[in-house]
Amino acid sequence: MGSPSLTALYVLLPLLMVDAVIEVSFIGTMVGFLHRRAGKWFDVSYPAGSTFRLHGKPLYPLVNQGHTSNGAAGTALVLVGFGGLLALWLQQRRVAKVSPRTSITYDRVAADLSTISYPQNGYYPSPQQQQQPPAAAGPTAIFSSWVVMTMLSNLLTLSALIDTFIVTHQTNHQTIDLAVASQNPDPLMYPLHKWTPENWFIAILDHVPLVHDSDRAKITQELRIMRGWRWNLIPLFLLGLLTACAAVAEWLALRRRRRQQTSSLDHDLAKEGSAF
Repeated sequence: MGSPSLTALYVLLPLLMVDAVIEVSFIGTMVGFLHRRAGKWFDVSYPAGSTFRLHGKPLYPLVNQGHTSNGAAGTALVLVGFGGLLALWLQQRRVAKVSPRTSITYDRVAADLSTISYPQNGYYPSPQQQQQPPAAAGPTAIFSSWVVMTMLSNLLTLSALIDTFIVTHQTNHQTIDLAVASQNPDPLMYPLHKWTPENWFIAILDHVPLVHDSDRAKITQELRIMRGWRWNLIPLFLLGLLTACAAVAEWLALRRRRRQQTSSLDHDLAKEGSAF
């Protein structure tokens, strides 16, 4: 029967992988929008009675937080998720190979030896002279490396979470000066301020009189996705934290189980040896 930490890992890993897929999908959708529709222009009604074309992206976009978040989600999916399932399978495979042999006791060994005669030497070999059964399987090198990876991945997610919310807060409440924007029509880009994609399109909806309602509807839809991947970093971090804690707990349990069984085997060996 698996330990509680092992059971927790088999529950947490699929949840973490699903959430990571959602994060990668949301960011990928945003990137696709930025390269396709936002790579063109929006028709703006300004000044009164005339229009100009506002390029879909500002001159100084802030995108590093998106790259970091995408990397954090990809790491959680591939290295922690798929890598974790592989590491657990290899670890359990080793445990299954070793465990049946560890059930051999020295009482049984001594009983088997008592039925064997040694006319040449005239004595029965003691249990100390027999090969000691292997101890319980400890954590493999692959499993130990994966445990370290869960912690590093969670730190990456935490840094992405902090960076994204700080940058979004710092660029919040910025406005688009229509006079400046009209003097820099497409293919020129709006030159003032630095913008996250989310805050740039919020400013367009709040301060720019778009000519086409379809543009407003499209931006509103994409904003939901941009907000979605930003807030999804919170459950991604929490799931990663729980996974890392469960991984460390399982690693410690394997080490403790190995020490306890090794100590028990040594005790049995000394006990049976004294009987001879």
